[in-house]
Amino acid sequence: MKTAKISSKNQITLPQSALTALGIKKGHHILLEWRKDGVLLRSPKKNIADTYYGYARQTWRKLGGGERFIAKERKQWGK
Repeated sequence: MKTAKISSKNQITLPQSALTALGIKKGHHILLEWRKDGVLLRSPKKNIADTYYGYARQTWRKLGGGERFIAKERKQWGK
């Protein structure tokens, strides 16, 4: 396990071994996910839009998908 120090500007320098393992290079984006036990650092897919699409798809499934959403909306409309 490696550690990283936070600078006076609240910046973190990640160890080269971590960057190499994740395939992160200068100019790349990283994803930080807050969890109860800490922060998860992830390398996004090649296209960051694909990564966020994946999160939206998971959320949509949790909401019950399209049919359930439409039925709920129609019920609110009084139809």
